[in-house]
Amino acid sequence: MTLDHSELPCVLFVDDEREVTRGIRLALRKEPYKVLIANSAKDGLALLQQKKIDVVISDERMPEMGGAEFLTIVRKLYPETIRLILSGQSSLESAIGAINDAGIYRFLRKPCDPHDLALSLSQALEEHASNRRYGAWEQNHGLETIKRDEEKFERALGEAWMAFQPIIRTTDKSIFAYEALLRVDDGETSGPGMLFALADRVDRVQDLERTIRGLVGARMPDVPPDTNILININPTSLNDDLLYSADTELSKHASKIVIEITERDSVQEIPDLQGKIAKLRELGFRIAVDDLGAGYAGLTSFALLSPDIVKFDMDLIQGINHETTKAKLVSSFTTLCRELGVMTIAEGVEVLEERDRVIELNCDLIQGFFYAPPAREFLPAGTNFSEEG
Repeated sequence: MTLDHSELPCVLFVDDEREVTRGIRLALRKEPYKVLIANSAKDGLALLQQKKIDVVISDERMPEMGGAEFLTIVRKLYPETIRLILSGQSSLESAIGAINDAGIYRFLRKPCDPHDLALSLSQALEEHASNRRYGAWEQNHGLETIKRDEEKFERALGEAWMAFQPIIRTTDKSIFAYEALLRVDDGETSGPGMLFALADRVDRVQDLERTIRGLVGARMPDVPPDTNILININPTSLNDDLLYSADTELSKHASKIVIEITERDSVQEIPDLQGKIAKLRELGFRIAVDDLGAGYAGLTSFALLSPDIVKFDMDLIQGINHETTKAKLVSSFTTLCRELGVMTIAEGVEVLEERDRVIELNCDLIQGFFYAPPAREFLPAGTNFSEEG
């Protein structure tokens, strides 16, 4: 059987001594791979650019560039190529460079017995083939995983629904708004956090965000009179043209909707951020910033978005009745917000003492299990929490 030499593995030798490379070519003439020769690192790089090289073996001491330096470049440009050094003289420093920087497969010393050289090259070629087989398996395995994740995402998306948690005025304990919160009945996807992570893995975050907005829009006719809805959006949704369409169910009820921008990604990376916020306000939406006090990102969103409402981070609110630093931070924020005409929500209130403390600190609105958990249905119109049971 005649071998097709275009399919043979390819080995490149780089050595500035022409007699050495001629001897190597002669010694390996019967081996089942193609042997290429370069007499300088520059020529070696040129050949690597032109041809697919499986294994490259280089002399260490060459006038223009040492073998370790040359193979370090090869590693960066052609990481799949297996790298060896063949050297008669080598310092400890160059050996360390060859191992740490060039990531060589093997270090051979001159003069090298032709049988040992051929054996080392055969093993290097097998290593290269094994890496390629693993790479192909990994790619196929990755595609299978993506397919499974996409199927899982579609199933979960079909089982998604919205729960609504009331947000209570601190003045008269009436319901100011509900926050719409994603829920999933799919048994494989335990909660909205996992669904968002799944959407990110399969590059379907926009589809998930559109589904959420559609689910909220479909429930708007059921919202009690004079009651608002807060809906979270990922900042990346500000790049979705559909968000600005006047024809969606959400936009048709824009006067009752507060778009709450969640700091999953930096709002600073959104092109023409102020222009996009202005478009939303033209449609009638109001803007809220989530997680104020959670860190620099929340403060940046506050400065960039000029929100109508801010929501204090849950970690800042919980335990505020006995943590002086938290109380001082909230007091400072509420004072600033009142000066700017911005409403404030204390989220995560669970006990009476927290409720009383945030009222003392002049928060306008309260959300938390102290009043009610999220539920599929809205509370009856006119519900008031002035009498706590």
